[in-house]
Amino acid sequence: MRVSRSKPRDRELKRKAYSLHDLYLLSGRVKFLGDLEELLNSFLLTILGQLKCRSAAVLLPQKEGGFRANYSKGAKESGKWRIGEKDPLLSHLLQQGNPLPLQGYPFKVLVPIGSPDQLLGILAVGDKLKQEPFTPMDLELLTIFSNMISVAIANINQAQKLEKISHIDELTGLYNYRSFSMRLKEEVQRAKRFGRYLSLAILDLDFFDLYNQREGKKKGDLVLKQVAAIMRSSLREVDIPFRYGGEEFVFIMPEANGKNCKELMEMVRANVEDYPFPGEKLQPKGRLTASLGGVTLPDDAKTVEELIYKADISLFKAKNSGRNLTLSYSESQR
Repeated sequence: MRVSRSKPRDRELKRKAYSLHDLYLLSGRVKFLGDLEELLNSFLLTILGQLKCRSAAVLLPQKEGGFRANYSKGAKESGKWRIGEKDPLLSHLLQQGNPLPLQGYPFKVLVPIGSPDQLLGILAVGDKLKQEPFTPMDLELLTIFSNMISVAIANINQAQKLEKISHIDELTGLYNYRSFSMRLKEEVQRAKRFGRYLSLAILDLDFFDLYNQREGKKKGDLVLKQVAAIMRSSLREVDIPFRYGGEEFVFIMPEANGKNCKELMEMVRANVEDYPFPGEKLQPKGRLTASLGGVTLPDDAKTVEELIYKADISLFKAKNSGRNLTLSYSESQR
């Protein structure tokens, strides 16, 4: 009985197909930076093995312009590969839109990752081990690799956008309640670990329901955006403002003691009072104002729950003491 045997070339093609299939499945699942790093390193190692190359790298866009090899395998110099923003090679690559064989460069083939309209990166490959030329099949494989890397990078970019959206209040652009809950826990842990102060303040707009009923939701939303902008401009760079819900805002003040907390709350309150909101003259006292309550760790509170509870008590006392007022927890207890 005669047993059929695969030809060496057929076996090689099957081996490449299996490797590419595994990488393709992985590229579709990547969602986080750690996964991307692992995936790109897998791609580069596979390229070295499949094409018998000395080196390969993925060049990613840099803030200062141009592209640099963020991920590389093989020869040490591949980690230093760069293409400047004004390098004619870049425009040539974009015009080509396909693998670009080169001579006289440290890399021998460049492949665009993404599209000419949105170049996500560049796949660069060095010499072959035996100095052989790149075949049409080699270039086709590099195109497949480039497409899969493009999928992986697009996935992680989308995941990062979704993650950011999930932590941002759509109306004001401030961090939302979900983000506040997580960040306050982190800041409390940090303050305790290093023996630092930490203050928290809650802001509530006075008679805002009345304003909304009279002026309408559209103007009410505009006010909330303006208050968010006032908070950003009034607070220090290290302070973090959040949309707490409705007409309430909170801000975390790292390393702020009771005196600092009072000063920052008063700055925000005064700037809200001075701002010319539309239709505010019909508000009680002719102004749209805010009341704030603050608390400081470790003087007034020791835990996350205590900080929130005592800031809320301080705010409640400020509202019941005439509004347009700031009160620290210690003041509210007198």
